[in-house]
Amino acid sequence: MRVVITGMGAITPVGKTPKEIFSAVVNKKSGIREVKSFPLDENHLCRVAGEVDFNPSWLDRLIHRKDQRKIARASQFQMYAIDQALIDAKLLYKHLTPKLAQRIGICVGASMIGMSDVIYEVGRYRDSGARFISAALIQKIMPNAAAARPSLHSQIHGPVYTTSAACATSAMSMIDAYKMITDLECDVVVTGGCEDALDPISLASFGNLTALSTSWNDQPHKALRPFDSKRNGFVPGEGGVAFVFEGLDHALARKANIYAEVVGYCRNSDAHNIVHPHPEGTWQALCMSTALERAGVTPSNLSYINAHGTGTPEGDPSECRAIATCLGKDVKKVPVSSSKGVLSHLMSASAAAELLICVEAIMQNIIPPTTNLEVIDAECTDLHHVTKAFRSEVTAVMNNSFGFGGENTAMVVKKFTE
Repeated sequence: MRVVITGMGAITPVGKTPKEIFSAVVNKKSGIREVKSFPLDENHLCRVAGEVDFNPSWLDRLIHRKDQRKIARASQFQMYAIDQALIDAKLLYKHLTPKLAQRIGICVGASMIGMSDVIYEVGRYRDSGARFISAALIQKIMPNAAAARPSLHSQIHGPVYTTSAACATSAMSMIDAYKMITDLECDVVVTGGCEDALDPISLASFGNLTALSTSWNDQPHKALRPFDSKRNGFVPGEGGVAFVFEGLDHALARKANIYAEVVGYCRNSDAHNIVHPHPEGTWQALCMSTALERAGVTPSNLSYINAHGTGTPEGDPSECRAIATCLGKDVKKVPVSSSKGVLSHLMSASAAAELLICVEAIMQNIIPPTTNLEVIDAECTDLHHVTKAFRSEVTAVMNNSFGFGGENTAMVVKKFTE
């Protein structure tokens, strides 16, 4: 069974439509700003983030405003993105018999959800004790709420669950969605991921781990610098992204608009370190090569790679080695860029946001650039880095996503042809 993408929706620091988001990446319009939504103390090493300007009223047609207080920010992002993706797909399903209705599912990614709600309730407990803790806290912070809430309010009755694999989370959810269709369990799966881990505790922990960018607090738009010699860490962000994955026969039968086709994937593990990738990128390279093999795409036929490219000192060189190993003699032919210099690192939502960039690249035949790549690091020079967007026929792309814990994923999508 072939799997195609028939709907997209998103809310990110640089826009709330796929075209807005892609335009920002192409034109290097960063969404990274000084943190404004909560106070920072003098020991916060990173003081910038990719915050979303989100208006809860955008959910009013889905859920009453008073009930929105029971939903974590990440789940609200996902509800918005899924609603937009379903509208975009023009998917009508509420008339279906129960047997057919259970063939439409939701699989989205969520790792750290509702941390700001936990911090608030801990403060209430310290001040007033257990009596005043919100009864809604558990339903806010349970990760499966990111899938369950959209299911409830969009009336989707098939498999509904979340995946969790750190920064590879939404890639895992999209792979599961693909498999549910190819395994003939579902006709349609809504998929993607969400993130809301912008709070003083998470920011402090990531900072003390020395994972975050700390040298550009006075120039936020320059803070995340994939593959650049002056990079020193990633910048966290928030958002939600959703796709409608659909079996080709089902999509053709309802005359759906098809954006692209998902043709291959792989996922494996470094089994090396809980926070650092394997320095040689050995397992990342195998992950990419296997995804291409399964997709029936040779490196010479690959139009573009959207790299994980987080701007960390350890992560970027290992990914560059992996890409070079995967591409072999074609290493200088295949354009490579990272979108995170504009988007920030959306963590659980990052793979989905970057797949959106890949799909838009296919539709618009534009190769997007890496923002803030001014001087390529000596350990990253082997690749064909893109520093300025250019037009080119885009037929097959690969999206890399890697996560804490050693999780590696690669997905391959192609321009759709019948």
